[in-house]
Amino acid sequence: QELTTNTVVQIAYVGNRGHKLRRDENINFLDPELGMRPNPGFADISIEGNTGRSEYHALQASFTRRFADGVALNVNYTWGHALDDVQDQTLYGGQPQDGDDLAAEWGNSSGDIRHNLVFNFIYDLPFGPDRRFGGATSGLVAHLIGGWQLNGLGIIRTGTPFTVGLGGNSRGNNNFTNQRPDRVEGVSSRPENRTIDNWLNHEAFAEPEPGTFGNLGRNTEYGPNFAQVDLSLMKNATLAPSRTFQLRVEVFNVFNHPNFDNPMAQFRDEASFGQALNTFGRTIGLGTPRQVQFALKYMF
Repeated sequence: QELTTNTVVQIAYVGNRGHKLRRDENINFLDPELGMRPNPGFADISIEGNTGRSEYHALQASFTRRFADGVALNVNYTWGHALDDVQDQTLYGGQPQDGDDLAAEWGNSSGDIRHNLVFNFIYDLPFGPDRRFGGATSGLVAHLIGGWQLNGLGIIRTGTPFTVGLGGNSRGNNNFTNQRPDRVEGVSSRPENRTIDNWLNHEAFAEPEPGTFGNLGRNTEYGPNFAQVDLSLMKNATLAPSRTFQLRVEVFNVFNHPNFDNPMAQFRDEASFGQALNTFGRTIGLGTPRQVQFALKYMF
């Protein structure tokens, strides 16, 4: 819907389903009742199957102001939910907890983000010749106060899901991938005073009975929220019709807001259980502490 000549609002529903997704399975784990593998002449036997499936539903809303009068603005919001029964195998092990119970793998996708807000803007500052402020200036003063532009980018979203792992194998079949504990009914997994060092309540989970699999679902918990705003200030100085100097000052995470990674979540590792030991980003830009960089560009 166009609100004004330069302003548009859009609302949409987006949904998709995935069928026959890749799954890696081991079909020759030890049978604890028999004390041997199904095919005792071999060790692990891995097969590539296509039994995975996924589903996604989302409400998407956007507000766009096209560049006019020195201002451009774009805001996008998504309220969505992604589910699947197989992990992203480029990042995680795709082996199910129990190859005979794939229904127990159905849960939140590893990339499920329920709320996601992203915005960006461009603002030509109103200083210098033919602008609101300093419009009558000329010479050196005009060059100093004119040609400035402020740009911004912001990302604010809820946390991503993770699985509380057992940190071992209770079934006794030698499968240590994606093994989960039991869920204690009636006990919240969220501590009363949740902090980065106390994100999960260890008492909400329990050791499964020997010879059984844990009944906890996959990706039932969510990590810390994420918020970051980046700003850049640019100064363009025209030397000739085809020659321009540009000075750039760029600040990543201008508010120096700490963004933490998902906490440690291996049930048997009580010492670090529920503690977020790392921040989200470790290089340049997304999720790092505040970083400032300067650049000088000559365009001809």
